[in-house]
Amino acid sequence: MPYHAFNLSGEEQKKFFWRSFHQERLRFTNSVARKVYVAFTAQLKTVAEEVAKASSQSDMETLARQQVQRTEKAIVQMYEDIYSSVGLYFAETTFDSMRKSGPETKADRTMLNNWARRVIAFVNEKAKRRIKGLQRTTEERVVKVIDQGIEDGLGIDAIARNLRNDSGLIEIYKNRSVVVARTEVISASNYGSQLGAKSTGLELEKEWISTRDGRTRGSEPDDEFDHLKADGQTKKMDDQYVIEGDALQFPGDPQGEPGNVINCRCTEAYKTT
Repeated sequence: MPYHAFNLSGEEQKKFFWRSFHQERLRFTNSVARKVYVAFTAQLKTVAEEVAKASSQSDMETLARQQVQRTEKAIVQMYEDIYSSVGLYFAETTFDSMRKSGPETKADRTMLNNWARRVIAFVNEKAKRRIKGLQRTTEERVVKVIDQGIEDGLGIDAIARNLRNDSGLIEIYKNRSVVVARTEVISASNYGSQLGAKSTGLELEKEWISTRDGRTRGSEPDDEFDHLKADGQTKKMDDQYVIEGDALQFPGDPQGEPGNVINCRCTEAYKTT
């Protein structure tokens, strides 16, 4: 079993669990980053194609914004793919690790299908705020390139080429893809793990397990959120953790404030009540 998330006792078990759980997450990060980068660059290509159709420079920004919004469906699909692959893996792994001594030791097909439906519903109901944020950032960066091109005296075709080929913009998207991948893998893994734990039928509580290294939020005096203090916070399964006034269903909850969840590496464990 890759990790054991159940009835941990003592710092050594919690440290070992966090490392094991995080190691499993790292297996997904590179492939998810590639998926995100492909989606972003495909979106940017279609925006550039629309900008090239502009009849005047004043039309470019409007066409660009409209095309970003038209491609939102592809970004949602990307999120559904990420949460399906990552979330379902962690749901099944947590479930199996917690039920290995019970009568039902493996998730069956009905349960897997139910998890799949719930993951898709979660993306469309709970992760929309994060998707909207990505879309706003894309619009802002595209408009910045257009405005800079106009200021530099470039024509429509040249500005469209810059949207497709600008090395600075490409580098931004590469870095952004890594941040998005890390953040969404964390969110999807913790959501999936909680989904698997709830499906065991056991009476459980959940416990926040903070990252075990020197880079955890709260390590620096100017950190807005403190995940060191959150460590060990225990809640009923349907209750929310509260971190500096921000309510989270699990570490990395996409409904949380960006400063509380982006690049968060914490997780949660479960114990019987």
